[in-house]
Amino acid sequence: MKGDEGHWRYQGVLLDPASGDPVADGEYKCTFSIYASDTGGRPLWQENQRVTVQNGLFNVLLGSVNSLTPAVFEGIPGYLGIKVGEDLEMRPRQP
Repeated sequence: MKGDEGHWRYQGVLLDPASGDPVADGEYKCTFSIYASDTGGRPLWQENQRVTVQNGLFNVLLGSVNSLTPAVFEGIPGYLGIKVGEDLEMRPRQP
């Protein structure tokens, strides 16, 4: 969802991949990336944030570290990739 100029709001849920339960409350290092396609390729935009998670839920303002302008999305659908800590990027990427 679009926020202020250069910022986009995003809400997600972090689940433990083994159990499917919400991860423990706390702060997690996350990398957010925008790609032109749903698989492969290099990110068109990227930033790292420390995300506070409660009951698995988190809210971030994408672009609060590296400005995220509408120009990033020109001519592409745009897919969001999320990586938590040193884990692999989650799949599938979100349109």
